Amino acid sequence: MTEIIINQEEDSKEEFALIPITEDKFASVFIKNGLQIFIDYIKKDAEGFIADVSTEKGRKEAAAKTGFIKRKKAQIEKAGKQYIKELKEKIKPASEELKRAVQELNEWRDEVGKPLTEWREKKKKKKEKEERRIAGIKEKIEKIINYRLLSENGNPLHLTECSSEIIKKAVEKLIDYELNEEIFEEFFSEAEKAKSDKLEELKSALKNAEEKEKLAFEQKKLIEEKEKLALEQKKLIEKKETVEKEHLKSIEETVALKEKIQEELKEGYPLAVKAEKETVIKKTSAETDADKEHQREINRIVIGLFMKNGFSKKESIKILKIIIKAEIPQITVNY
Repeated sequence: MTEIIINQEEDSKEEFALIPITEDKFASVFIKNGLQIFIDYIKKDAEGFIADVSTEKGRKEAAAKTGFIKRKKAQIEKAGKQYIKELKEKIKPASEELKRAVQELNEWRDEVGKPLTEWREKKKKKKEKEERRIAGIKEKIEKIINYRLLSENGNPLHLTECSSEIIKKAVEKLIDYELNEEIFEEFFSEAEKAKSDKLEELKSALKNAEEKEKLAFEQKKLIEEKEKLALEQKKLIEKKETVEKEHLKSIEETVALKEKIQEELKEGYPLAVKAEKETVIKKTSAETDADKEHQREINRIVIGLFMKNGFSKKESIKILKIIIKAEIPQITVNY
């Protein structure tokens, strides 16, 4: 078939149209580049052709060229499809036989390998069971590591937010949590370490919480004592004001008395003047003694306050002397 096409003359193209691609040529034509000689021949027919679509003749020539290509293509396509169909029919028995053989051998393989398959399945299940066992133990250890304290509402608390009482209960609870060697098995030492580390963490947090609470208590106590001392000072000031008023009144009476004595001296009562003078001296001396007693009373109150706050009597007296000497300008005692 190929040789006939090669020897065709350009003026006998219609003869080529009558020559089919016969079945005996299928195998030699439908291979890689086997159809190229047909393609080249078909394409050569229209080489250099320029359609003049402005005239009816030109349009007819263009239609003829495309029709020629269409017919030749259909001829090749028809032969090709027929060849492929024949090939499929030929390989069908082989395909079915291959499918049957593969299926039978697969069944035979499964039967021969059944003991091994069952052994592998058992091994897989055993491995999965072991993995679940280890995962369960690891989960218990993680719970110890991530042991969290909860509020009354069930919300997790940070250790810095907890009171010493809450942390202390958590420590006691963790200490009471007994590790079972049968449960943790080969991970028992790891569980012990996790518990020990968590206890150390909780004890450290407990110490910090206690120190924090102690400091807060001392600050509160200091504020209360400061308020109490301020109240005592207020009372002392009020008492001092009362004494000063009485002292002022006494001075006024003394001045009035002096004036009276001077008046009497002018009138010639020397004995009466003398008696009044003695009375004034005695009264003034008594007032001085009263002031001293007032100061001693205030000093006793201040010393008492210091002793209530943990100072000894000796230390309290020493501190009072320092305050009276104004060696601590920020602190004063009002008499």
